[in-house]
Amino acid sequence: MRFVTQSESEPFFLKLGISRSGLVPGSHSAIRLKTFDAYYQSRLSVAAQVADALATHQGNFTACLLWAHDLVWGDRSLEERPPSDWAEYRRWRQTRGEKRSLRDAPGHFFDNGERDTLASVIEWAIHMGWDTLIAAKPNKAAIHLSHDDRITIYARSRPSELIARLTALGLKPTQRSL
Repeated sequence: MRFVTQSESEPFFLKLGISRSGLVPGSHSAIRLKTFDAYYQSRLSVAAQVADALATHQGNFTACLLWAHDLVWGDRSLEERPPSDWAEYRRWRQTRGEKRSLRDAPGHFFDNGERDTLASVIEWAIHMGWDTLIAAKPNKAAIHLSHDDRITIYARSRPSELIARLTALGLKPTQRSL
């Protein structure tokens, strides 16, 4: 796992036809991908299980990028006495030798075999309210986490297994109308 900047993260998603605000109008993805939304209420008590389901759905990836593209409440890990989630996340970054802040290096690039670490970072993103994009290569689906307690899934076909897992965890994924 390595940390990357916004300028390294954004092109990865734009190539997939996905921007911070969703599918890029007129892109191939906007035409072929279905969109599903699942809402929850903060603080999501099953965030670890939801994060595991989202990470597992990325499949046996060769690479996966999680990009915290917006921090609506700022990078609270920089506070003198950050909330516990933020303090834990800051320690985790530091143990990996990362000195830059989340705002300066918001991308988390995972290699094959790092699914569990991906799930941990997804859990932090859910708990700390990061607006986050997640996608892997090869690409099965892209995920957008919103600080508004919404998980959006962009997929070529209905991700039935993921929807079943999220439903079992109390979320209610629905497909957006065209």
